[in-house]
Amino acid sequence: MRQLVLTLTLMITVSLGYANSPVGSIIEEINNNSVSFEIPSDYSEAFVSVVYESNTDNINIKTIDQIAFLKVVDADKEVEFEMPIMASNVHLFVNDFDKGEYQVLMTIDGVQVSTTMVIK
Repeated sequence: MRQLVLTLTLMITVSLGYANSPVGSIIEEINNNSVSFEIPSDYSEAFVSVVYESNTDNINIKTIDQIAFLKVVDADKEVEFEMPIMASNVHLFVNDFDKGEYQVLMTIDGVQVSTTMVIK
């Protein structure tokens, strides 16, 4: 029971933190020596978590609703990767991408969400 109360408290605290973010601002989910991943605050409530897993060198993205389609575009607007997903959990393998900045476009619940991924 105590663990349930702690979990609910944490969820409410995180939700309030996102709710207080100014519209149009960026929520930086990951920023370390290998990679950064940013979500516009307008769409932060669509995400459960975005975690960099250093042991597998991948970014694990979990959303509330299914990601229907995912596209990764490089700084020159060239498509690096695209495919239908139809899942709420996606792994992006960092070593599949060269160093640089990428737009990660996800269609979630009919809305295209644009996030930024930087491979350092």
